[in-house]
Amino acid sequence: MAPSDPAPAKRRGLLILMLGIAFLVVASLVASSRRPEQNDGRLKILCSFLPVYVFTLNVVGDAPGVEVEMLLSPELGCPHDYSLRPRDMVRVNRADLIIANGLDAEPFLESLLTGKPSGHVLTIADDVTPLEADHECGEHAGADDHAHAHDHSDAHDHSEGHDHAEGHDHAEGHAEVDAPHKHHHHGHFNPHVWVSPDQAAREVRTLGRKLAAADHQRADHYLANAERYAKRLEALAGRMREAAGGFKNRNIVTFHDAFAYLARDLDLNVVATLTVEPDAGISAHQMRELVGTIQKQQVAAIFYEPAYSSAVAQSLAEQTGVPAYPLNPFNYLKGQPAADSYEQVMEENLKTLQQALGNNP
Repeated sequence: MAPSDPAPAKRRGLLILMLGIAFLVVASLVASSRRPEQNDGRLKILCSFLPVYVFTLNVVGDAPGVEVEMLLSPELGCPHDYSLRPRDMVRVNRADLIIANGLDAEPFLESLLTGKPSGHVLTIADDVTPLEADHECGEHAGADDHAHAHDHSDAHDHSEGHDHAEGHDHAEGHAEVDAPHKHHHHGHFNPHVWVSPDQAAREVRTLGRKLAAADHQRADHYLANAERYAKRLEALAGRMREAAGGFKNRNIVTFHDAFAYLARDLDLNVVATLTVEPDAGISAHQMRELVGTIQKQQVAAIFYEPAYSSAVAQSLAEQTGVPAYPLNPFNYLKGQPAADSYEQVMEENLKTLQQALGNNP
């Protein structure tokens, strides 16, 4: 007897496998599309990274039945090159709402949007006044250049949950958080708007409005909390501007372009940045150029960020005699963040600026 053809059995097995996969995909999408009204009145909010998490803590406050978590570690630094991992996606799919900065601060945002219903991912940078991104290490990026801010509503077609800024570079294959950073550049706009307390207040009010629209049950609570916190941030911005009026030398070098918005607020002149990619190295040619720029521009201080190595800044300080100081763009925090963490870090930054720029508190 001729042996039986195994092909039909294999095809049946493949068909069963494909149907099983399709069922799991559909089940995952259904689970991830829960709306707050369909979740027994409880709301799970997942925030992308540190500043978004702290802003959300303040807007949510003591609202009953709301759980606020942070996706990325507070010690990560800026998440420009982070790649979502399977365990991250599990948390994403369990959340009712994802809160993100937007403006390409989180390049993994696109993968969060895939298969999610409108309104599942809320971005909070929709109403800020953005600056163009600086794509060159060591290139002048001072206050005069930054004065040409673009109106956000004209530059973007904003829909709930996504930035459609033209020119954003969502590079494929982002590096893992514990791997060397690949070459990632910001999109057309600088995403670090939260470093300005004034712009942060705008983000907080936007967050309050979007949470109120997504969760009608607690809308008044969100709006009231957002307004109170935004006013605190505006008061902080006022204190910083008042102190900046006494700065004797406004020429500074920063680690990367995270401080562009604060420089605009305080009328500081960022004559150079040490790097575009926070974990990238710097060439001998770039070091020579930076030394020359620092000496020519009579820079008052070189600032590094606590989330990254200070080696380049310290080397420049030794070669130029210009002191180096830590300055935290609130992308790094040890321990569990609290509702007042942003204000504490910015107050500490103000003391550092006063010390570095000749106006000691």
